[in-house]
Amino acid sequence: MTPTIVSRSSGLTARFAAVVQQAGAPEQVIPWKDPARDPKFQRAVRENRLMTVTLPTVGTKKDFGVVGFEREKNAAFLIFPKSLKKFAGKRIVGIKYDLLAAAKPEGKPVKAARVKSRVSRALKAIS
Repeated sequence: MTPTIVSRSSGLTARFAAVVQQAGAPEQVIPWKDPARDPKFQRAVRENRLMTVTLPTVGTKKDFGVVGFEREKNAAFLIFPKSLKKFAGKRIVGIKYDLLAAAKPEGKPVKAARVKSRVSRALKAIS
């Protein structure tokens, strides 16, 4: 399934705080692989729980979001616990990053490899 591209609408707006109040605190997701191959990302797209936040790099414009997936160079993706259907087609303004939920660790923890110090190697070579 290919991700749905959402058009930017400039007419209707909604505040980010209102979205968080209705749909819960979102978790920021960084797609390290192609979003079309990430099952968690695709499920969020299908359930309308994904918001694309556009991060303008030039000028004085502020960050804004749209419900759904939009493939962009400077974008962040937020996955909400509840559906965002009520806010579909609206431009989400007033992004407050302090309202984001803490990211949950995924996968198995990696143990650090034990490194022998030079001193212990030197002492071992002398003895």
